[in-house]
Amino acid sequence: MGYRPVRVSLAKKKMTNRAGEIEEARLVGVLKLSCRLLEGSFLHVGAGRTMLRVSEEVKRLVARSRSLRDVVNELRRRPHLVEYEYAGLVEYGGRVCIPGSTLKGTCRARLELSVVGKEGSVPIGFRQAERPLLSQPQPGKHGWRHFRIWAPATWEDRGMDCNPASTEDYRLCAACDIFGAPGVASRVFFGNMYAEGVQLYRLTLDHNEKVVAVPPGTVFRGEVSFRFLRPYELGLILVGFGAREDGGFVPVLVGKSKYRKRRIKASDPDDEWAGREVRFGAVVFSADELKLLDLPGVPSWVKEGEREGLFYVLKGGALRERVAALVREARERVPGLRVGFSELEELEKLEGGGVG
Repeated sequence: MGYRPVRVSLAKKKMTNRAGEIEEARLVGVLKLSCRLLEGSFLHVGAGRTMLRVSEEVKRLVARSRSLRDVVNELRRRPHLVEYEYAGLVEYGGRVCIPGSTLKGTCRARLELSVVGKEGSVPIGFRQAERPLLSQPQPGKHGWRHFRIWAPATWEDRGMDCNPASTEDYRLCAACDIFGAPGVASRVFFGNMYAEGVQLYRLTLDHNEKVVAVPPGTVFRGEVSFRFLRPYELGLILVGFGAREDGGFVPVLVGKSKYRKRRIKASDPDDEWAGREVRFGAVVFSADELKLLDLPGVPSWVKEGEREGLFYVLKGGALRERVAALVREARERVPGLRVGFSELEELEKLEGGGVG
């Protein structure tokens, strides 16, 4: 399948009222999720800080140098004088987590890329829109795996980002209407997902990169809350996490180094992983509980859940069936939506094809 840039028109509709005044947008509640690291996969979601360890010689070098340029030139000649420390993980209250901002970015980006234009139109735009490349990036070039995995969505020029204030009725694509846009509040809120009983590893990777990482098998748990969604919009959020039409979830990729395998040179607290090639960020989500507020006009299926105060709660088999139904409704309502698409599976096909 040869690369072919294509211009598509971004379909927009009037913004959904955030006060719950639209009859079909009556779902208010909380979705509880789990996220499990797959076998052979670590996870690193960094805090955005790089720590350096400098030798005493650097201090003396700075003291006797006449300019910063002299210092830089000397460090280039003797790079061993400065070492990277291990890049840490995001923590809140001393607990390792996948931040809500990372989850939102993952969910939204996957949803944007899971839609392909049909008949010259697409219902979801790219939040950070760029013009399509003139040619497909070749192996070794930045972003070439991402470009090929998500094709043909990456071929599309969907125009400018949504700018709701530019129209009198605040017109938005389907994603911006859910996740928010400049001047428009989101209707879905992503909490942090916290690891349970995790033993962290200090890994030295190829290219002498050092990271603190969460090991395979670790489970994170957290919540996504939402207000005044239509059923198919909740289905779209589930698709963003990898939900399938049977209510299960495909494996997806999250965090650092997710598109290429890394070789571990050293690992601590033990050398079990030293010398092995591993993947980063391969996870599978699952829905644990769906809690929906009892509001006038909610769909009848909401009341099939167990009553808990002001909420109805779906768990187990009933929840899986409802996830499946919501995903199917999203597929029916959103043209070009690819349900059950796994970038991990596509990446493995790409690697199996002998392209490194």
